[in-house]
Amino acid sequence: MKNMKNDRKELAYFTRRLCERGLTTSLGGNLSLRCKDGNFIVTASG
Repeated sequence: MKNMKNDRKELAYFTRRLCERGLTTSLGGNLSLRCKDGNFIVTASG
């Protein structure tokens, strides 16, 4: 569970970076991260 928390923080960090650089917007769809255990974390769209 601890790894998932870190993975979620990492996805949030990179999502913010993409928005700051104008490469996406908060309404631009989904972003996802494949975890080391094979699971995925996907942001909500819209």
